[in-house]
Amino acid sequence: MNIRINSIQCRSCGTTDRYEILKWFPNTYYGLKNDYLNKGYVEEDGFVQSDNHRIQSTIFESEELCYVIALLDYNHKEPDVDLRSVGSRLLALTKDDLDCFFDVYNIANKMIIEQYENGN
Repeated sequence: MNIRINSIQCRSCGTTDRYEILKWFPNTYYGLKNDYLNKGYVEEDGFVQSDNHRIQSTIFESEELCYVIALLDYNHKEPDVDLRSVGSRLLALTKDDLDCFFDVYNIANKMIIEQYENGN
């Protein structure tokens, strides 16, 4: 499963019973590797670094980064889908992001329940 509305996405975690809801945001390091190298940073062992600052080289390649805001687990005893927030990250979402979160959650919830009702 992969559902994304604006900056909110739900995807499988690799196990059949768990899904994660992510918040995507622009990567401020995207495409700036040469700028850092031109400032005297060196690339070594997978990092772009100066004397007191290290940045993993792959960070410059992704236009967006994400973090998990919630987990969905299928509860076989109910049967239903349990939602678990990661800390207070849901509370930090903007109103627009919250609207997208609930749209994504609603779609994912229905798809997960349907999947288990059909024996998949």
